[in-house]
Parts: sequence; structure tokens; C-alpha cells
Amino acid sequence: QALELYLQLTVKELKTIGLCNKSFDNMSSNHRQALKQLQSWDDSVFRYFDKGTGWVIDTQDNYEQKVMDHLGDKDTFTPINEAEDTSPIPQKIKDINAVIE
Repeated sequence: QALELYLQLTVKELKTIGLCNKSFDNMSSNHRQALKQLQSWDDSVFRYFDKGTGWVIDTQDNYEQKVMDHLGDKDTFTPINEAEDTSPIPQKIKDINAVIE
């Protein structure tokens, strides 16, 4: 009951000083306008890169092509055939399930 009373009194006090039910915008009007303009770019991609330290802003087609080029790099990635006995995927699934259980 004490917590409920505290919350009621806090809401009442906030209403008296005019802070209740008001929304505050943490962006300037110029930033808000720029954001709306960016959101209207239907053919663009906005993504974090490098563990969230920066942004990629590119056209959808160009971004997809760069992703495919990156994944197609045989020096960096090795294709895995799940049907082969050499695939590590079934063992990884077993390891994960063992931890979960």
C-alpha cells in the first residue's frame, strides 16, 4: 500500500507542476525534419556496421551486391554442405541443446 500511495502522490504532484502527459522531443526540429526525409528514401539501407561503431547508408541494390561479394569471398568463408559428414552444424546443434537442457 505504501508504494501505491507514493505513486498516487507523485502523479498528483506532477500534474500540479504540469509535467504529466507531456511528451518531450530529444531532437531539434532540423534533426526531426532530416530524419523524416531519410525515412522517405525507400531505396536506401541504413545499418550499423563494425559492432555498432558507425553507419552504412547505401542504395538497396549496392548494399546487397556488397554483401554477396563479401560472402562469396572464398579466402574468408568456406561453404558448408549440411548433407556432408564434415559439416559442423549438427554437432553445434547438439552442443547448444546440451547446454539448454
